[in-house]
Parts: sequence; structure tokens; C-alpha cells
Amino acid sequence: MTGRIKNVSLQKNKIMIELLLSFISSLVIVLTAIPSVIRVSYLKHLYDVPDERKSHEKVVPTLGGLAIFAGFMVSTSLTINEQHFNYNYLVGALMIIFFIGIKDDILITAPIKKLMGQLLAAAILVVLGGVRITSMYGFLGVETLSPEISASLTIFTLVVIMNGFNLIDGINWLSAVVSIVVTTFFGVWFWVTGHYDLAIVSSSLVGSLLGFMWFNKTPAKIFMGDTGSLIIGLIIGVQTIYFIKLSPASNWSLNSAPIIAFGVLIVPLFDTLRVFISRALKGKSPLNPDKNHIHHKLLELGFSHMKASTFIMLFNVLFVFMVYAFRNIGSLELLSVEILVASVFSSIPSLITRSKNRKNALQVVHPEPLKKSKKRKGVAS
Repeated sequence: MTGRIKNVSLQKNKIMIELLLSFISSLVIVLTAIPSVIRVSYLKHLYDVPDERKSHEKVVPTLGGLAIFAGFMVSTSLTINEQHFNYNYLVGALMIIFFIGIKDDILITAPIKKLMGQLLAAAILVVLGGVRITSMYGFLGVETLSPEISASLTIFTLVVIMNGFNLIDGINWLSAVVSIVVTTFFGVWFWVTGHYDLAIVSSSLVGSLLGFMWFNKTPAKIFMGDTGSLIIGLIIGVQTIYFIKLSPASNWSLNSAPIIAFGVLIVPLFDTLRVFISRALKGKSPLNPDKNHIHHKLLELGFSHMKASTFIMLFNVLFVFMVYAFRNIGSLELLSVEILVASVFSSIPSLITRSKNRKNALQVVHPEPLKKSKKRKGVAS
């Protein structure tokens, strides 16, 4: 009995060392690689030029995703043992997304070609890697999904999450800090439930993102580009699927796993959904870019990039705690709470901006009369 306890203790210590190794190695690789990436980007003119839609005022390299990819790949290849998922298929899918992102950051890729690449990467994970949502666990009365619906829903979910993180990557730090919140939640859950290889995925991603954030703080020296945001989206998409899939059979089972996952991902998913609906109601294509994202609204209110990103990150953290606190109220009820709270939060900046604009317009039409200063009577000092 004593020997068994000792073996368990040694195994946990080994896993903890692997977690630390994955975090530190990814952090060091990114911190070391990015200065070289920046230098080469300027030499080869591989940078983003500001325009009316951009929130930066000078040219900035966009190949930060290259360093994030390198840090994540090296650290995970050194530490993952493939106990609960097929790491090789994740590598294959990430390679496809990496080359699509790099091409788009350098030469610009047609949206349809980017979508086809995303679908291919998702299909590899679903068809070959077995990454699937197999049940809705009673949400709207749906339990086990047929193989066809399971595959279609999973591919759709992966593509939506990838594009969600891509679309919120509009200001310094935002995509990185939101990703850290999301992957930390999943990482802690995987650790507690004994899915250590998936926990290592989280620690590697967090290390890579922290290294990137050092160079992305205002004034940003580099952006992650589509390479970084799409890679982050795919990694977190895979974590989301495994969280939903493994939750019922785990020792820390969470009711309404799909709805909890939606709540954890509320910033990229709800903001994307809100913006797409807004564009459609205006008769525009949902894919037509604008400045209607929540971070754009905060910038209009005078927030700096760092303050806006921190504000949204804190909202995401509080939202995760709220979702966890209400995890047992039922799937439909929890989804209703999530949509209500997210709707209120996302509408506040717009309401404040409209109020200010109306006030300014009234002042222009009906300027306030100048108040006459009254002279004081008395002895001058």
C-alpha cells in the first residue's frame, strides 16, 4: 500500500514537472524568437500599414503568430504523452492553419480559401482524430447525436471558435488575455479530472501567450496576425470539444457542459454573433468588416488599448465565475442568463456613446448662454 501511494506521488510530481517545463519552454522560446521575427519583418517589409479601420498609427509587423506557433509546438512535443487525445492529428491541423495564416499575413488570402483551409483542418481532427461532440446532454431534449450530426456540429464549432478569436484580435492584448482566461479554465478542469496531456496543452499555450504579450503591450512592437489568432482558436476549439465530451464521465462532472463552454467563450462567441446580426440587419454582409466590436466601442469612450483589453478580460473572468455558480440551474436557464448578461454588457458602451453624442448635438443646436460674472463688492485686498 505504501509503495502504491509512493508511485502515485512520484507520478504527480512528474506531471507537475512536465506542466512547468511546457510553460517555461514555450515562454522562453517566444521571448527569444520574437525579436528576430520583428527584425526580419522590417527588413522584408512584412508589416501592417494603418488605415481608417486600424487602431494603430504606424507600421507594425504581423508575424507574432509564428513565434506563438513555435513555442507551443516545441513545448508540447517535449511533454505530451497522448493519453486522452491524438496529438499527431492536432499537429497536422495546426500545420494547415499555420500556412494559411502566414500566407494571409504576408500576401492576403481570399476569404473562401481561408474558410476551405479551416474546414480541412477541422475535418482532419473530426474524421481522423476522433475529436467530436457526441451528445448535447439533454439540452432541448437532445441526448446522443448521430455520427453525421456529430461530425457536422463539431466542424462548425471549431470553425466558429477559430474565427471568433480572429475577429476579436483588433487591439493590443485582447485576443491573448481572453485566450489565457479561457484556456486556464479548461486547463484547471483537465488537471483536476486527470486529463494531464490536455492540461499541458493549456500550460504551453499560456506560456506562449505571455511571451507574446510582452511585445504586444502598447506601443505594440508586433501583432499576432491571422496566424496567431487562428492557431489559438483551433487549440481552444479542441479543448472545448474535449471538455464537452469528457465532462459527464469525469470525477468533476459539470451539468450543461455545452452551455458552460459557451459561457467560458462568451467574449469571442457572443461578440461575433452580435456583430454578424447587426451587419445582417443593416443589409450588409456578415463578413464585411466594420468598427462595431465591443473593443471598438470602448476605444470610442476613451479607453486605451490596454485598459479596454483588461476591462474585457475582467468581464470574462467574472462571467466564468458566474457560469460556474449557476451551473446547476438547467441548460436552458443558464443559456438565458448568459445571453441576458452578455447583451447588457455589450450594449452599455453603445448607450453611453449615443448619450454623449445626443448631448453634444444639443449643445451645438442650443448652446448654453455664457454666465455673466458678478463683480464682488467690497474692499480689494
